[in-house]
Amino acid sequence: MIIETKKIADLKPAPYNPRQSTAKQEEKLKASLSKFGLVEPIIFNKQTGYIVGGHFRVRELTKLGYEEIECVIVDLNEADEKELNIRLNANTGQWDWELLANEWNSDELTEWGLDVPIEDEIIDEEYTRKIETPLYEPKNEKPEITELVTRTKTDSLIAEINKSDISKDDKDFLINAAQRHLVFDYGKIADYYSHAPKEIQELMEQSALVIIDFDKAIENGYVVLSDEIAEQYKKDHVDL
Repeated sequence: MIIETKKIADLKPAPYNPRQSTAKQEEKLKASLSKFGLVEPIIFNKQTGYIVGGHFRVRELTKLGYEEIECVIVDLNEADEKELNIRLNANTGQWDWELLANEWNSDELTEWGLDVPIEDEIIDEEYTRKIETPLYEPKNEKPEITELVTRTKTDSLIAEINKSDISKDDKDFLINAAQRHLVFDYGKIADYYSHAPKEIQELMEQSALVIIDFDKAIENGYVVLSDEIAEQYKKDHVDL
């Protein structure tokens, strides 16, 4: 890796750079740079004179009065430069929100520049934006229907509820809530579906136990995805 100190005036923004920023993001970046300085070098292509990665940092460092900064120097043709520009952040991972909640204070995370979602937004992040569905190859053997779901936790809770002295209405509510602990085996459900008569198959599809037609799943409300969400997701998760 070649690292050189370059004058900011010599670093040209790539005219094709697709990343955009909001005022809120710029303030967060400015706060980070003010406290820690440049801890990640800018990526600069000596063939074209363009910044490949770090456009926002260069802009904010200029506002902070920097005249020179360290850069990783690459030697790429225009096509490879554009590819690297996208690849730099296209393969980033996702946050483990449960781990963050256990190990960090949410107010501090927000102050440090992380947009911490509320519980509903975490659900949206984990489910509605992730459109990959598991694929199961049905086997030749049809499982017993009792194998499709594990009731251990649910039945244990219901037994405790029924032994309690609480009102019937409270019992009914808690018994309904206990159903949330059912564990479905979707591999075996796929096997069962493949051997079931058409009427049962259609009912299983309506319950989203299996998804045969993804568009139909969206129509039924099991998957929520819009152009607006997809566009915002791109803005939130790309930093070029």
